[in-house]
Amino acid sequence: MNFSKLSSHKIRKIVGVFSKDYKCQHSGELLQLNRNTINRYYNLFREALFKESLTVLEKELGIFEALQKED
Repeated sequence: MNFSKLSSHKIRKIVGVFSKDYKCQHSGELLQLNRNTINRYYNLFREALFKESLTVLEKELGIFEALQKED
């Protein structure tokens, strides 16, 4: 995350509290960061997890195409 003003250490801490399923409010208090900052990172993590799960699902199921039968 090159665009971040946070140190990589702080970002790792946010990942840690995210993986422990802490709420944004509690994480912000614990790490002494604004709740909105935590919320932004949580959303980035959720989006990355969603995209990865779609990739895995596509590999497992394969991509199927429905062909229309011509009469």
